[in-house]
Amino acid sequence: MSKSKRWPSGNRSSPYLAATSLVLIFLLPQNVILAVGVDVWPQLETRHFLVVSEPTSSPKSESLADWDAMLRRHIAQLDATFAPLFGGQTLAQAQPPLSQKPILLLCADKTSYLKRIAEYGIADPATAVGSGGYYHPDANVIFTWRQPTDYYTRHVVLHEVAHWYCLQLLGVRYGKMPLWLCEGLADHAAFHVWDGQTLQAMRLPRVTLENYPARLDALLKRIMPLDSASDISLKSVSGYFERLRIERRIGTSEGIYDEYALAWGMVAFLVDEYAPEMTRFFENLDRNDASDSWQAAFDDATPPTLPLFADWVAEHQHPWRWVWNHWEDTGTQLVGISDSTALIVHNPAFKPRRTIAPNSEVDDPSEVILLRCEVKPLLDRTVIGLVFRYESNDCFEMLQFRNIENDDTEWRHVRLTQNQWETASGWQSMMNAERKMPNVDDSAAHHGVVLEIRRAVASDGQKLRFFYKGRTVADNDRIVTEQADDAGFPFGLAVQSGAAQFRDVTQ
Repeated sequence: MSKSKRWPSGNRSSPYLAATSLVLIFLLPQNVILAVGVDVWPQLETRHFLVVSEPTSSPKSESLADWDAMLRRHIAQLDATFAPLFGGQTLAQAQPPLSQKPILLLCADKTSYLKRIAEYGIADPATAVGSGGYYHPDANVIFTWRQPTDYYTRHVVLHEVAHWYCLQLLGVRYGKMPLWLCEGLADHAAFHVWDGQTLQAMRLPRVTLENYPARLDALLKRIMPLDSASDISLKSVSGYFERLRIERRIGTSEGIYDEYALAWGMVAFLVDEYAPEMTRFFENLDRNDASDSWQAAFDDATPPTLPLFADWVAEHQHPWRWVWNHWEDTGTQLVGISDSTALIVHNPAFKPRRTIAPNSEVDDPSEVILLRCEVKPLLDRTVIGLVFRYESNDCFEMLQFRNIENDDTEWRHVRLTQNQWETASGWQSMMNAERKMPNVDDSAAHHGVVLEIRRAVASDGQKLRFFYKGRTVADNDRIVTEQADDAGFPFGLAVQSGAAQFRDVTQ
């Protein structure tokens, strides 16, 4: 890499979408903090990084100790997956001197982020205007800014760290790779689940706002010849990638940054299904260009095809679809946070490993449990809900549940039609002064309540039955209401004006 080479960022317009740019500009010495005021920000030297974090008023952002734990775990998992592909060398045990560690700069907001990039002398900061992160290899600095959700802040950081990691292990080979492969490796490494203590990297959460799997499914139907057994090559993927970039630039694409979904999916597919061939590809890059290395890697193997890729995409759909506001997968819970409504619904395209069948706990064998979830409100003002008949973002129905005085619960039935809320039934008491279960410790409330949707066959047609399982004798397995089952619309969950954890126990 003896001359300047730029991998331009996607300049993603949405602040939730973590775009990156890898720019090689040989201007600055390593680890010189030039930006005014940055040297007094809180700092922490980790095994591989100098983390510098701008103070923020956010009450719930990761601490420097959290970043230390996440970065250590991330490097270890990259070593386990990427290092064998790249030739076996690892970074987990290496501890470079501070003068060689990259600065990981966590800016409080986008304004500060762009200001720091300009102060570091990046030749064309306009390429970073729409991005969430930016790796400057020669200055040895990773620039990031805090996104509207904690998950996407972490995603940006892990994406940029992956660019740095790949460059350390691949060296000049990294400059031979097409852009989609560089970005795909970084995004594959960045998807994760974090429960506050443990990071699971290279794992697609159960729900993400970007929803790459659904985008890929649509892309495959729109631009790729799935009716033929077309072999996948570096050139063919580069062609699709560039086509999507051009469509976005000239405004003819309905998708936002679909090229990043393509890059992520292709890399995840190849790493999952063709690890030996990809190992040979990276080995061959020492002596050949990328196209020759790819051809040599598959000389004695059947190359991947677009139909095989389409099958992989179909098998890796999210089980949930993010509809509104903030959802995060912690590994054991799905957390919804909202000042208005946080809504998710089951993805009909998702195929669980086992089909939900009639359950032995259900008295009537003709009943099938469609959804069972344990709900734990995190704030007193939280209203939780069961969503059904979901047709679109502005057309669905919901049962809402809220706590009132004396630990009683009320429910009501509402509809959203063309962005107008209608009340199908007003607030009704669930308990009606029924006595609570004797000798029940109040701490049991922290385990949450169980909400269910069942489908039952009745003499007058299929019915949806809604259950609320609380802490009263009469409330055990109580039917809240029954509705006609008009069609197989998705079901879902909602949090309103608060925060709650959902644990889906149907799968």
